[in-house]
Amino acid sequence: FNFTKKYPRAGFHPILSASNIHNGIKNYEWWKEMYKKYYYDEEQGWCSRNFLPYWLEARNDEWTPEAIQAFCDLLDHMIEDRLSLCDNDIDKFAYHLFKGDGANETLPLMTHSDLIDVRLVYGAAFESIGCSLKGLFCINLGNLTLPPCHRLTYRQFRGGQFIPNENNSFDLIANNVLSYINIVGAPNDALPQCVNCVFSRVCTKGCFGAQFEATGEIFQPAITVCELFKTYFGHLIHTYARLGVFESAHRQNLINDNDCRIYEDMLAAYKEERRTRQEQDKKERFY
Repeated sequence: FNFTKKYPRAGFHPILSASNIHNGIKNYEWWKEMYKKYYYDEEQGWCSRNFLPYWLEARNDEWTPEAIQAFCDLLDHMIEDRLSLCDNDIDKFAYHLFKGDGANETLPLMTHSDLIDVRLVYGAAFESIGCSLKGLFCINLGNLTLPPCHRLTYRQFRGGQFIPNENNSFDLIANNVLSYINIVGAPNDALPQCVNCVFSRVCTKGCFGAQFEATGEIFQPAITVCELFKTYFGHLIHTYARLGVFESAHRQNLINDNDCRIYEDMLAAYKEERRTRQEQDKKERFY
């Protein structure tokens, strides 16, 4: 923590996995204690500076219903906590979520990795995936190969390799270039199950490496990860609808009529998914 105070560009990137999510609330409270100890400024108040680390859901195909419920419990805890920082004022809370510029004594937006963020950050044209793969150039320092990302270091996905030569330099050998380009340049519509999914506007999508390991296909989403994200974002949207957050955001011109229709579609899909799951559970118990 002292290091990140000295070097503000450094930060934290904790992983929320199915195996440790049951400790999510406890870990979140510990993080708040550390923030207050190392970063909190009485005059400045709560701010985006390191208030939240870069949360990342582990997108391995291992999310059980119990783990997903624990994830939702963490979301509820964070929403309750954030509301209290907004003086339990829904208008302030909505402004914080959708604008977050700190105007009029409102709470600034935390970070782009805020777990309770439901802004429509992914375009309607599905032009990008929610992964840093497209903005990085990855080199495996162990063998100087060029994988698409750190999770796709398998031989068949390497785009090339640097080979040391006699001139104290390197030659670049191409390898599976077309496959490499298709992966690093993949748009959202490369994920066939995601194209028509109502949650695509808020969902970060799966991890290509985890998907390959779970399904044998890079662009085939893992089933339990889909369940996690549909429940995750559906739970947030259901909670915000119940609290009146979307109504407040619309009234403050933070979202438009079309945005509201998108959220309504996601809410309807979430409710239908829950109804279907409950009916399946009843059948399983009956038989």
